[in-house]
Amino acid sequence: MNNLEKIQKTMKVFQTLTKIVLVFSFVAIAFTLVAGSVSLMADKLPFGELLQRLLIEADRTIDNREIGIALLCESVVLIFGAIETICVCRYFKLELSEGTPFTETGAKSITKLGILFIVVDILSAAFSSAMEKFAFVSEGIDNGGGIGIGICLILLAMVVRYGAELEQRGRAK
Repeated sequence: MNNLEKIQKTMKVFQTLTKIVLVFSFVAIAFTLVAGSVSLMADKLPFGELLQRLLIEADRTIDNREIGIALLCESVVLIFGAIETICVCRYFKLELSEGTPFTETGAKSITKLGILFIVVDILSAAFSSAMEKFAFVSEGIDNGGGIGIGICLILLAMVVRYGAELEQRGRAK
């Protein structure tokens, strides 16, 4: 088995893992939307008092409204993550169809992924900050990881682009 075959098998595994992550993302989005909605309507539901007793943290009672807004905000952040996952899944599909990661199309796709990770991370941080400021909700979400991943993807795209150039030179000879 040569290195390209190993890369292709690894990409196939990553594609499968990405699809699994995507399913979990959709499930998490559904759960946070439902839980946030239930928390916001807890006063009108028969189990509202029970829910309030369950939401005790460090001798401080958390308001149902605060929990509901936090969960709905978290669902938006999860939607951003699902968008990233969908784009990663598309990249793996493209790479597997081309048979090699070293193509100009693949390099452009990786660059777009890097930019997407940076932009989504900034949007997610801005959204979280706005919710903390205007809804008086303290989420405590760390949104810094996506920027680092985005920069690494852009750097990886340069390496892939160079590999594509070497491959084209090898074919020309």
